[in-house]
Amino acid sequence: MKMSTSSPTNEMAMIENTNFSRRVRRMLGLSLHAWENVMLIALWVAALGAVFVGISTYAVVRLQKIEAADAREGLDKYKLEAGEQIAKADADAAASLALAKQAESSLAGANSRAEEARAVSAEANKRAAEANKTAEGERLARVKIEEKLAPRSISMPQIVSLSWRLKPYAGTPVDILQIGESPEITHFRTLLAMPLHAAGLPAVISTAVGSGSFIGLSVAVLTDATDSEKLAATGLLAALNAEGIIALDGGTVKREDWPGFIMAPKGETSNKAPIRIYIGSKP
Repeated sequence: MKMSTSSPTNEMAMIENTNFSRRVRRMLGLSLHAWENVMLIALWVAALGAVFVGISTYAVVRLQKIEAADAREGLDKYKLEAGEQIAKADADAAASLALAKQAESSLAGANSRAEEARAVSAEANKRAAEANKTAEGERLARVKIEEKLAPRSISMPQIVSLSWRLKPYAGTPVDILQIGESPEITHFRTLLAMPLHAAGLPAVISTAVGSGSFIGLSVAVLTDATDSEKLAATGLLAALNAEGIIALDGGTVKREDWPGFIMAPKGETSNKAPIRIYIGSKP
């Protein structure tokens, strides 16, 4: 058996050297083995981070491609829809333009027809006016002929008004001399005597026989008439004309200016009154 030749002092020195050596190998309180563990952990973390970076990079790139594809698809779809809408709008615009042109053409035609209608209407109105003018002229001519042929007449309102106008001359005698023997003269003479009688003017009616002709109606007064009788003659003439019965002023006459042969009502004497009314045929 070999015996150790080391002394206790040498063994202690070796132990202290070993402990010192171990203390020198620590850093930041960690040994080499601890730092190796830290490094391994860091490498794992770095590797894991790299993996996540790769995955995230792949995801980002993939999503960007998908979004780009979606964007292109959306853009293509938008272009297609926009093209269709533009084409439809162009078609609608073309149709509207065609309708507008058609409407313009129709309006022009309508205006032309309206102008023609106005011209026709104006011509028709002109002819109608000419026809109306001709008809009115014919009517007036016919009225004049009818008035010429119609017998003279005195209406009841005229008779009443005449009698009222002649009241102031009541009592003044009047000779009514009919010259001509037509029924028209006789009828007018009878009507004329009515307001005289109603006003109180005594009137004697006589008819001249074979004494020629006389036209119209006139009022005369004898030369020897009094002033009041002359005033009555003037009033009678004015009253007749005021009522639309045209009478002329016969002036003054002599009593002997009387037909030689007359017919008078039985029992009455003519050519005695200071006022004479001469009645002849209708003018």
